[in-house]
Amino acid sequence: MKLLLVFVLVIAVVAVAADSKKTTTTKKPTTTTTKKTTTKTTTTTTTAAPEPTCESVYQEDCNMYYTCAGNGRAVLEKCREGYIYYEPLHVCLPGDRETCSLYHV
Repeated sequence: MKLLLVFVLVIAVVAVAADSKKTTTTKKPTTTTTKKTTTKTTTTTTTAAPEPTCESVYQEDCNMYYTCAGNGRAVLEKCREGYIYYEPLHVCLPGDRETCSLYHV
């Protein structure tokens, strides 16, 4: 039994040796290059200007101001010619529209 086992082992070694002498062709490994792309996303949110209230000050023109309508909504009004809106007193007074300064008496 031991002799048979040794014989099988010798045949296996000879077979492996014979296979190692054969010329084998192996494929060249394929190389894959992956490029990582980063995308930056910018989101711009535009918020609508709040509705003016009766207490709002009109900042763009010293000749204009807000008054409160009967329904509680702010209405944009305009001072008459030669007047500017004077915020501390909430009235239109004589003044220079170019410089938004009151006339002195």
